[in-house]
Amino acid sequence: MPKFAKPETQAKNVIKELTKSKVIRSLGTARSYKQALQNVAKWVKANKLNGLHSIKPEQARFYLERRAEEVGQKTVDMERQAIQAMMQVNGKLQPNESLYCVKSELPEIKSSRAYTAQQASAISDCQNNNHRLATQIAYAAGL
Repeated sequence: MPKFAKPETQAKNVIKELTKSKVIRSLGTARSYKQALQNVAKWVKANKLNGLHSIKPEQARFYLERRAEEVGQKTVDMERQAIQAMMQVNGKLQPNESLYCVKSELPEIKSSRAYTAQQASAISDCQNNNHRLATQIAYAAGL
């Protein structure tokens, strides 16, 4: 029988358990895990499973393999870590056991985000003299 709680509520309850059991100590980690578990809970609801707590390691691997077709490696890793922490707390995985690492099928972007010389020049051309000099110095320094 499917669970009727919203995915957000299910994820929030899991995060409470993880912080109470001291698996999560950081607010940033809690926020990231919550978002990841919300995505998992939406998938659980769409597949009419019995809530976030009910998923098994095999189902988690299936989810992660499907998810790897849609998102990048960092997202897949974050969702795997969140599921793994939840399963370790609720006893579906041993404390030292981990889920299978799935590789994303999307290509990793390895291009630079730095400005080209023409872009830096175009920016400095639109600035007043004080800012223009600062921009040119920053670009020359590699900032």
